[in-house]
Amino acid sequence: MEKRTMLIVCFGAAWFTLACSPAPSDAPSSRERPAETRPTQPAAPLTPEASPGEPLEWIATIDGGDQPLGLPQKVALDGEGNLYVVDGRNNRIQVFDPGGNRIRSWGEKGSGSGQFELYKPQFNAAFGSIVVDGEGRVFVADLYNHRIQEFTREGRFVNAWGIENPGDLAIDTDGRLIVLRFEPSNLAKFDRDGRPVEGWGVVEGGEKLLKGPFMLARAPDGSLWVTDFDRSRLLHFDADGRLLAAIGETGRAPGQLFGPTGIAVDSAGSLYVTEWKLHRIQKFSPEGDWIWSWGTEGEGPDGLREPAGLVVDDRGLIHVADYRNNRIQVYRQR
Repeated sequence: MEKRTMLIVCFGAAWFTLACSPAPSDAPSSRERPAETRPTQPAAPLTPEASPGEPLEWIATIDGGDQPLGLPQKVALDGEGNLYVVDGRNNRIQVFDPGGNRIRSWGEKGSGSGQFELYKPQFNAAFGSIVVDGEGRVFVADLYNHRIQEFTREGRFVNAWGIENPGDLAIDTDGRLIVLRFEPSNLAKFDRDGRPVEGWGVVEGGEKLLKGPFMLARAPDGSLWVTDFDRSRLLHFDADGRLLAAIGETGRAPGQLFGPTGIAVDSAGSLYVTEWKLHRIQKFSPEGDWIWSWGTEGEGPDGLREPAGLVVDDRGLIHVADYRNNRIQVYRQR
């Protein structure tokens, strides 16, 4: 019997178990160069006079209506502004138009084509990821089935290929799929047919460069940002997978990071980061300088409970997967 190791991942105050195969012997070699490591710094002194006030205004909640969302983990947008949601507890994808109206949904529990294994009921925890490319192709990281599935934007199954412990997903500037794996912790790239792109990759390395990576986002310049949950920092890689910077200082104060989970980048290159332990969102400049922090634990319009993935649309609206509140919160920046 093949020897398997067990990875314990903590999310949403629940522990759940991933069965992980050993790293392949032909894993790509690390290509990182020494990184600039610096703490995030507030853009102004933290005094009442310098406070930006409430930076976000709640404008809508998307809860799925007669198909209620359950532990939504990740969100993505297509070219028409439609919102795709990984509905984790229900092992399905739901799609909403820019007005928050559901367009379609697909998926159910299972291992067949178009089915998903995203939820662990014994821990009441779910994880899955989704991304839509410029042609409308939809890719889903089907974590516990250890595979990537491809669909049309209408939800028709197209293709699938196996990969151990797929985490978050992104699309590069050439339309190729980037996969963040949980164990072994690495970044890999695949072509349109699901074949690995040779000579490209980010691996753990001797100092475990990627230790506890959680989500990733592509910046307008093609570079990649990764949340490092275990070390409470953000990792910045160039388009070739070389490390540029490790940014962050562990703590609970504005500008510090404490268990960062989701990350999004807007059209100007600004970063938006969720921290599920602190139930908040923070915004940073493209250089990693703190701009604002917002959020408190709660169930009302202004509350969050363990926020996960998020995305910023062309209107500047922030869509946040409010994981434990089983909804998507939509905010306008003031």
